[in-house]
Amino acid sequence: MLLSQVMVVDRETRVVQWQDEVLVRSPDGATTDPVIVDEQVFAPLSFRASNGAMAVDNAFTMAVNWTAEETGEDLFSSDTWLRYKDMRTRVRLIYSAPTSADPYRLNRLLVIREKQGTAGPSCEEPELFGGKGEGIYDRCNQGAGDWEVNFPGGLTLSFPSSLAREFNSTFIADWTAGEMRYQGDRSFERPDGSLSGFSVTQISTADSRVYLPDTSAPQSQAPPQALPRLDEGPQ
Repeated sequence: MLLSQVMVVDRETRVVQWQDEVLVRSPDGATTDPVIVDEQVFAPLSFRASNGAMAVDNAFTMAVNWTAEETGEDLFSSDTWLRYKDMRTRVRLIYSAPTSADPYRLNRLLVIREKQGTAGPSCEEPELFGGKGEGIYDRCNQGAGDWEVNFPGGLTLSFPSSLAREFNSTFIADWTAGEMRYQGDRSFERPDGSLSGFSVTQISTADSRVYLPDTSAPQSQAPPQALPRLDEGPQ
């Protein structure tokens, strides 16, 4: 089974449409017609705090809510993408709840490794399939009790196992990719797809092992302030 991403950009309307497609190989090596497993459309208005999508240099994040048609479960999904040269690591956390009044619990975690072009990544590439992650570089946004998991390919993730309906949380992805190390922190006040902050750290891998963030000062426990909507005028 092969996963590919198709992206179409309309420069006149400034709309981006992307699809995740799955190709299944038959025993004789032939591939079936692609099956679309996910599809999103982004317009300029999509990149507002209330809509939950944001791009910062080589990093991107988004989140969506929906109701499962078969089970009626309430679902919440959040993505963080980090890119290094022609390679990209995508992380998707999916939480589910029996009803819209219940807290979310982690349902699935997906790590998608990609390389630009038609050939796809090779298992010989250390940036994607090498040694395990080196932990979280900057822990200032990490919540007490959050899980921290190291994956092959230099990836470390930090995330809560459950999400209350009204509680500040942060998803963190730290990727040591060759000579560079990247960290993306997606913070939000509630799991409704909105965003209160997306911070990105970029540092050389060598420097990240020498110059560590200052964690001696106590961190503020005040909830993060929501980013202003772009259509709001001065207060």
